[in-house]
Formats: sequence, structure tokens, C-alpha cells
Amino acid sequence: MKINFFNALGKSIDQPVVVARLGEAAPGLLIGGACIKCGIETYKAPKKKKKYTFIKTALVLAGTIAGALLASKQTLGNFSVKKTIESQKKIAQDILKNNNNLTDKAKKLITKSGEGKAFNPKQIKELGEELKNLDNTKAKKILDSIIPPPVCTKAKDIIKELGSLSYLGLLPVVGGVIGGITGNIITDKKNWKKEVPNQVKEASFQYLANIFLCNVGAAGALGALELLASKGQKWASSSTARIIAMASGIMTTGVIGGSAIANWISKKLINPIFETKEEKQKRLLKEKNQEKDSLFSERKVELADMGLHIDDFATIGVFNGIKFIEPCLPILYSISGYKAGIGYRNGDKNQNLYTHTHSHH
Repeated sequence: MKINFFNALGKSIDQPVVVARLGEAAPGLLIGGACIKCGIETYKAPKKKKKYTFIKTALVLAGTIAGALLASKQTLGNFSVKKTIESQKKIAQDILKNNNNLTDKAKKLITKSGEGKAFNPKQIKELGEELKNLDNTKAKKILDSIIPPPVCTKAKDIIKELGSLSYLGLLPVVGGVIGGITGNIITDKKNWKKEVPNQVKEASFQYLANIFLCNVGAAGALGALELLASKGQKWASSSTARIIAMASGIMTTGVIGGSAIANWISKKLINPIFETKEEKQKRLLKEKNQEKDSLFSERKVELADMGLHIDDFATIGVFNGIKFIEPCLPILYSISGYKAGIGYRNGDKNQNLYTHTHSHH
């Protein structure tokens, strides 16, 4: 059974034991990254503001991480290397028991998989070659039992998967805002409410533009492709079509549509709740004179936001059944949680992270 390099590489990073190890390591990576980020922000802050910066950043990150880990446990479950090795050992034993005509090298490699040792791409190719004395169907069954192939999300499961991913992205954002507001109260008891509007607005932008509507776009594109495939359009069932369609759905529904909706919500719903009397008068005067702000006057889409959309391409991977991406999602979604917690805004060209976050000290 021939396996090309790219298939071998894909299988090597999607092995159950690799996914389990990454899943066990993810909380530590998340906490370690947060500590580094907190240290960097504190170091960069002016001397008089280091204490406030440390408190605020630490609380935002703590809230974000707590939300990410809770959502991960509820949606992805617990990753266990020990249980995975036990399962792989049983699979290896069953293969060896039911296949007496395996080569010595094949037996050695299969035994290795049962010991919790991950294959490299070269060893996966070797195992495929060592199974050549079996028919392709049987060889594939053995290989797939050791390293399960990706199982693409079907139309009937899209809503469930969409709900899980959206919930996984929601809690870090909510946690970041809670941490940020707590930080406001501790570092500025008199004026803490002044930062809340931007935190709420940034949360809506991050969740709608960078998470929820991107997931909706990917899921919608996937559903449309399945409909086309059911009507005899063979091209619609290809992996390439799935990836292109979902990427297009993300760009249209999330990056463009989500940004516009989030900005509209900020202007029409959130601003009126938190605005002062003076701000309300200015807004009403603008409306009376029919003055219109640009669509992205509240929050422009910028290069940093494009970086955040790496989680959307991770979403494409999840919809296409790639397992090793799942443990990384809480880490990726935590970036949005952090930005929401600090109330990051870019509508005002004179604003930056420090002048906004620590302006009252």
C-alpha cells in the first residue's frame, strides 16, 4: 500500500497519541503564554503605571484563560495520554492477533503504536509498504484503525459543530471582559465605568467578526456544497471545493459582514446605553443634520485581525475532521478574549493600548 509524503505527514500529526499529548499540554501552554504576555505588557508600561498594567493585564488574561479552559472541557472533553495509549495497545493487539501473515517489520511497527510511540512520516510510509502483501482494503483498514482518518462534518451535524465552536469562542471573550472590568474596578475605583463601553464593543466585534459569523460562513458554505453534491455535482464533494468554499464563507460572512454588524451594534445599541448626556446631544445633533459616520468608524478591520482569522482556518480543519487542531482552538480564541478584556479600539487614530487602558492614572 503506497502512501505519499503529504498523506504520511498528515497522518503523523493527526495520530491519537499526538492529539492527546497536545490536548494535555494546551492548558500549560495557555497559562505560560499568558504569563509571558503579562510580563511583556508590564515591562513596556511607563514606570508609574507598571503596577496598574500588571493588575489589569493579569486579570484580563486570568478571565480569558478560565473561560477558555472551561469551554474546552465542556465541548472537547478531557484529553488523556494514558487512556489513549491503553486504547492504542488494544488496537495493536487485535491487529497482531487477527493477521498472521504480517512481516516482522510490520509487527514491530504495529507493536510500537501500541506502546504510545508516535510514528514519523517515514515510518508511516514504511508501514504502508510492509502491508503490501495484504489487499488494499485490508491494509487500509489496519492503518485506519491505528491512525483514524479525518471524518468530515456532514450537513446533519453542522449545527451541533457550529454550536460547539461558537460556545468555545464565547467563554474566553466573556471571561476577558469580566477580568477587564474587575481590573477597572481595582485600578480605578472612581472612573472604572468609563472603560466598560469599549470593552463591551470590542467583545461584540471579536465574537461576531472573528468567531461566530466566521463559523456560520464556513458551516453555510459546507451545507451549500452538500446540497450541490446531492444534486449530482461531483466537484462539490472534493476536499479542494470544501476548503475554498469555507474560506470564501468566512471572508464574506465573518471578516466583512461580521465587522459591519459589530460596528452597527456598537453605534446603535451599545453607545446609547453607555453614553453621557453630552455624547447623547452630539449624537442626536448628528442624526438631525443627517451626518453619517463611516461604516468602520467604531472599529476598523486591520492586519492584526487578519492574524486572528487563523482560528477560522482551524475551523475549516475541524469541519474537515482534522483532530490535532481541536486542542489549539482555546489558545487561538483566547486572543479575542484578551483584546475584548482590554477594550481594544482603533477608530480613533490617536488611541493606543496604553493611552486607552491606563488613561486614568
